[in-house]
Amino acid sequence: MRSRLSAVIASWPFLISLLLLLANDWWLKPYHPGWLSGKLSDFAGLILIGLLLQAAWPRRFLASAAGLALAWLWWKSPMSTPAIQSFNTALPFAIARTVDYGDLIALWVLPLCRLAWLRHERMAAMPAAARRWLAPPLALAAVLACAASAVPYGQQYGVRARVAAARLDRAKVIEALDAVATQYRLRCERCDPGQDDGYYSGGQPNVQLKYRFASEQEVRFDIWTVLPGVFNGSERERLQAMRGSIRQEMARRLPQLDYLEPVN
Repeated sequence: MRSRLSAVIASWPFLISLLLLLANDWWLKPYHPGWLSGKLSDFAGLILIGLLLQAAWPRRFLASAAGLALAWLWWKSPMSTPAIQSFNTALPFAIARTVDYGDLIALWVLPLCRLAWLRHERMAAMPAAARRWLAPPLALAAVLACAASAVPYGQQYGVRARVAAARLDRAKVIEALDAVATQYRLRCERCDPGQDDGYYSGGQPNVQLKYRFASEQEVRFDIWTVLPGVFNGSERERLQAMRGSIRQEMARRLPQLDYLEPVN
């Protein structure tokens, strides 16, 4: 088995998938967010896992593919939530994931993993003598890349005056947001009370806090970032705390508010 694993890890499909995963997570997602960058990591990660399963059990393609598909479905569905909660309660660090059935589209790469395995010798990226030394660090890099795969994350909510005839004081709204921005080390990119929208950005990971006055009585917020992999529970908690801070600062300055969560 060891020689089969070394052979597939040293093949071009494996190496290209690993490079694509790293480039997508640390460049495309943060700087070019969108549907494509949101799915590329799923495709690349499943190729890496699928190729390793093929090398480990080359005669059990249907069983390994079915097992991986069921595991992926479980991970991307609410069924995994109790397990994640138990994990986060028992251990000192937290994990998280985004429920998105659209990510199941990435499963179509599994037949391609079979084809790549059948041709792995012709797709070798290095001579056999180098595989024994390079395969272990490449395998470790693949494991770390999958675990650290970045996840787009956003929250949308709003605040409106409880009295229909009341008007929000835009200057006080911006004052509340400035206080939150100072607390979380965000900088004002565009925050003029005379404009209908604006945003703040900064922090680690980089966060974008956008706002828009939907009417004279309502302002809506959108917090967006790219979280660093499944071990991002603490970062999610930070964004939840930011939302709570916005609510608290708004309540200090503007009485009689209703909070709309989530905003559709």
